[in-house]
Amino acid sequence: MPGPMIDFPHETTRAAVSMIIGDVVRDHSNVKIVLSHAGGTLPYMATRIAHQAGGSPFLRNRSAEDFLADAKKFYFDLALSAYEGPFDLLKHFAARGHITYGSDFPFAKRESIKGQTDFVKGVTDDLDPQEDGAKAEGWEIRRGNALRLFPRLAERLGKGEVDRQMNGM
Repeated sequence: MPGPMIDFPHETTRAAVSMIIGDVVRDHSNVKIVLSHAGGTLPYMATRIAHQAGGSPFLRNRSAEDFLADAKKFYFDLALSAYEGPFDLLKHFAARGHITYGSDFPFAKRESIKGQTDFVKGVTDDLDPQEDGAKAEGWEIRRGNALRLFPRLAERLGKGEVDRQMNGM
């Protein structure tokens, strides 16, 4: 099986856990770290890791709650992960405003990117950043969260339009 199918998501999770237990997340709280591919297996494994190793030397004596809080400080893109199961799990795990669209272009197959883009459009339809709830959250995932993460991109795209859309959030 090629590395991107199984190994890379696990390596992403190992890197994230290393950043948590190495205090990178806490010591550099002003740095926004985006984990690709929905964070690998982190959204699935974090609770298991926290509750099996919480309070132990494996997690440098962090409680399960502290480990999970640190894990939720990451940002996550949807590259190669915009399918019903992984998306639902990530939405439940990630902090609001921490999920962005991602396609893995040009490395992923065009058909895969199209299917995932269609999925994201389907679950974030009727976007309206002026509304509360699911409509605003859909807009955030498709555009708003990335604009907040990359303010120079937002500026380059046109301050007036971005401000108009973002002020309603």
